[in-house]
Amino acid sequence: MLVPQIVRASTHQDGGNLFISKVFTIGLVVLAAITVLLFVVSPLIVTVLLREAHDPVQTELAVRLGYWCAPQIFFYGAFALIGETMNARRVFGPYTWAPVVNNVVSIAGFLLIGALFQGDLTESSSWTPGMSAMLGIIATLSVALQAAALALFWRKTGIRVRLDFRWRGGGLGELGRAGTWTFVMALAAMLAGFYQTSVTLAASGDASSVTVLNNAWLLFMLPYALIVFSIGTQYFTRIAEGAAAGDHRRVQRDVSQSIRTLGFFVIGAAAAVAAASWLARAGALPVEYLAAAVALGQSISFIVQTVIATTLLRRRLGRIGARTWARSLALFLASALPAGACGVGLYLLWDGSHGWMSSSVIAGGCGAAGIGATVLLVYVAILLVFGAEHARALVSVLMKRRS
Repeated sequence: MLVPQIVRASTHQDGGNLFISKVFTIGLVVLAAITVLLFVVSPLIVTVLLREAHDPVQTELAVRLGYWCAPQIFFYGAFALIGETMNARRVFGPYTWAPVVNNVVSIAGFLLIGALFQGDLTESSSWTPGMSAMLGIIATLSVALQAAALALFWRKTGIRVRLDFRWRGGGLGELGRAGTWTFVMALAAMLAGFYQTSVTLAASGDASSVTVLNNAWLLFMLPYALIVFSIGTQYFTRIAEGAAAGDHRRVQRDVSQSIRTLGFFVIGAAAAVAAASWLARAGALPVEYLAAAVALGQSISFIVQTVIATTLLRRRLGRIGARTWARSLALFLASALPAGACGVGLYLLWDGSHGWMSSSVIAGGCGAAGIGATVLLVYVAILLVFGAEHARALVSVLMKRRS
């Protein structure tokens, strides 16, 4: 949402300093207000989500963690403000790598908790207020350090930001309208997530459900985050620059190219993840596996969103090269299906859930990695046979780095 506005403001005489200062001020104020509000109502949210759990100990633990984790909203928002401004000024690297700080601090902190506290940490009753406070502080601190690490590279943007509470004028009207739609979309997604979590938890009882759903979401987000953060953000900035200059042909070209490039990587990653996830397959769909149905519903909703977005974009820009990138996506999908089948075949060849991969977590991880790598190799090989330019470019880059 911010990148197009900042790119347009960068053409102003002051380089966008005034506009960006206003955006940062109002953004931080709104984030602080939302953080305080959710801190106050977090017990209510937790109670609603866990109303079917009938476990007061679990509810109390969740409420305590909710208090400690509420400040993450502010730090994640600040991270987004800083990161999108950097992207708009073509400073891409820090926004891509700053989450590593979050991951390193989180992992180190969680390992420390496991070393300091004995007992079964999977049981809610094992968590004392001090332990839950330590967990919440580590989780929130990791997010705060992620934002701080990103801020260290702010000088590369060449922008001087100061607090500016004069919000009238300055081009904030269009940003406000875009922000309203973005907020409504985020609120709808959040409410849908709350409902899905509540229904899944209530229907599954003691069986694995919400945990499986969340882990599946993490698996989905891993390739998405790597691909979109490392490749997609650059296209977003180029598209915004073309739109700000009124160059529709450039926008159309960049949109088409970005869809084909991201599609090449995303579809390949999806095939690899799907084949590797065969380790956790379920033959039927009893109520315990309602999480799988919810995940499938989310996937279908993403497809519908893409179709709607494409239709609206075509109405706005006219021709966007849909035939070109549709053919490319069809080729990528046609190549991913047999590649995924090879991954499933390798899973069966290794005796599936009755073989060595099920002997330990490490063995399962190695098996999943092997299956995923096989799928990607077959996927790229098939595309090379059909002469796909993205596959040739990928192989060329890898060969240059090797030499």
